[in-house]
Amino acid sequence: MLYNSKNLFNYLNRKINMLLNDSTVLCIEEDNQSKEFLIDALKKRVKSLYFAKTKDEAIESFTKFHQDIVISETKLSDKNILEISEKIKELDKNQLIILFSGSKNIDDYKKAINIGINSFLSKPATKDELIAILDKNLQKLELKKINLNLQEREKVSLVLKLIHEISHHWRQSLAHILFLSSSFIIKKEMNLFKAKEDEIKDIDKISQEVKKLAKVLKELNDLDLKNVKLPEVEKLIKISNPLEEEKNIR
Repeated sequence: MLYNSKNLFNYLNRKINMLLNDSTVLCIEEDNQSKEFLIDALKKRVKSLYFAKTKDEAIESFTKFHQDIVISETKLSDKNILEISEKIKELDKNQLIILFSGSKNIDDYKKAINIGINSFLSKPATKDELIAILDKNLQKLELKKINLNLQEREKVSLVLKLIHEISHHWRQSLAHILFLSSSFIIKKEMNLFKAKEDEIKDIDKISQEVKKLAKVLKELNDLDLKNVKLPEVEKLIKISNPLEEEKNIR
């Protein structure tokens, strides 16, 4: 499916209400009151809901189930939750983590930002506030996935265009090399070279064509594929003038 602005909008509208319903959530929380709040808010809104009270439980659960969303406090009795979040980010740098905390410690929030925590929700919060922040972050992730998908499609399209351009523009050069090499073999077999210099000239013509192709291949290899634009590549691979090459072959 190709995404333009119109069908992208329609696609997101259709999927927006499904994103949270299709998500699995890991809640790292040891406070019973907060746990009950999360259960009440999410049990009918998400695909699966997991809980962890300790560092080991959290890492084990995430490693096993790789939940779509992690909701965490800032501190647990056995470990600073930010260390757990940091470990989760090491396992998956794109993991969505929401910090749900009553902490007023500015240093905790600074560290959370450095780790890459996606969003913050202060306790106490309402169900609507929790759902809203989850929906917002899931939409961001979905847009990111779509963007990556588009980039991959563009890469494939670029490769296909390159193959077409190379086939079109290099056909004459390769035909010229074949002509020169075949001509050289015939002249050699029939002893048609008048002098050694003529033989060297024919070999040099073949060598020049091969070097020309090799130079372009090297420049293609050195391209920054993340930033390259098709016109730049097209200009690079247009190494032959078909009409001129036809004259040379004749």
